[in-house]
Formats: sequence, structure tokens, C-alpha cells
Amino acid sequence: MNVINLQNRVQSALNNKTILEQWVYDVHGLTSPKTQNFLNVLSKDMNVLEIGTFCGACTIPISLSASSVTTIDNWEEQEVVSIEKKYQKYINKPKKVFLDNTHGFDNIEQIDGDIFSKDIFEKLYGCKFDIIFYDGSHQLRDIATFIVMYESMLKGSVLVFDDYNFETVDNGIKIGLDNIELKYKEKIDIKTKGESKNDYWNGLCVI
Repeated sequence: MNVINLQNRVQSALNNKTILEQWVYDVHGLTSPKTQNFLNVLSKDMNVLEIGTFCGACTIPISLSASSVTTIDNWEEQEVVSIEKKYQKYINKPKKVFLDNTHGFDNIEQIDGDIFSKDIFEKLYGCKFDIIFYDGSHQLRDIATFIVMYESMLKGSVLVFDDYNFETVDNGIKIGLDNIELKYKEKIDIKTKGESKNDYWNGLCVI
């Protein structure tokens, strides 16, 4: 897909009025319906990489429209699972929740591992994705390192960074992009008033 069409796709996704089935919104996770709708429309017929999977609250709306989804998580974040009563039997088992939530989807490739590890880097080396959705570590150094480390993979892709409200995410993106001198047509900054279920959760950056 050429750059112009990708730009149109992003704008269409931001302006969409899509309403997904309620069970999609009910999947446990730190996101919002507006963000899920955006990812669903943006990903239509696309090849998507998702970094940071947790229970699949974003994976599912992506996979409902994408041609293929590759998800990567090291499953270190675990404590949030125990908040909701229906997940009590899964306490500290987010991978089990994810696998149960995505059972039956045949377009998801799930990879266990750390995006910064040699094994994952070698596995992804040479791969190209239409869309890369980053919802991994929010540490400034990690985000900047990810951008520099995967420079060749990022070129030609639409990049979506979650939790853009965090200063570490904002600055990590800036430092990473400055280091690789990535040329892009447009950068859309979406900031919200904290974590909002009625907005794009905790902000998005789309490049």
C-alpha cells in the first residue's frame, strides 16, 4: 500500500464510527472502545505486529479485520489480571487469559519473548509489517532503543504507540526518531485527560 493510501487509512480510522460487538470491549485490558475501534479500522486487510499483548484487548479488534497479526509479549506484567472477579482463577496467568480469549482465531501468531532479546530480533529480522502497534515497556530508554534497534523494520510501516500521555513515551519516540532520522509524512499526537474509557485511553502517537 502506498504512503498516500496509508495516510488516508489513518485518517479514516481516526474518524470512524465503528461499533464492535460488546464481547470485544469486555476483554480485560488497559484500553478503550475508541482505541479498539481505531485499531480495528486501521488494520483492515493489513499485516500487523503488536508488541505487548497482555490479555488480548487490542489483539482481538486488530485480528477481527487484519489479514495477519503477530503478537509478542514476555508476560512480565501480571498483577492487573486479578482486578475483575471473572478472572480470579487466572491470577498471575495473563498468557492463559490471552490464549483463552483468542482461541479460534487463525490469523494470530503468538510469540513468547522480549522484543530486545537476540532471539526475537533475529526472528523479526527482514520481516515487514504494514502496521506496528507498540504497547510494550513505557521506559524512555526502551522506546528509543526499540526504534533504533528495529529501524529497518519500521521504515514503510504505520507506527502506533500507545500510552502517549506518558512523558517517557513521548520523549522516547522523539529521541529514537532523531537517532535514525526516520522520514515520515505525518505524525499525529493524541493526548487525553488521563486514562479515559471515553477517549483514546491514555493517548496515541501515530506516525
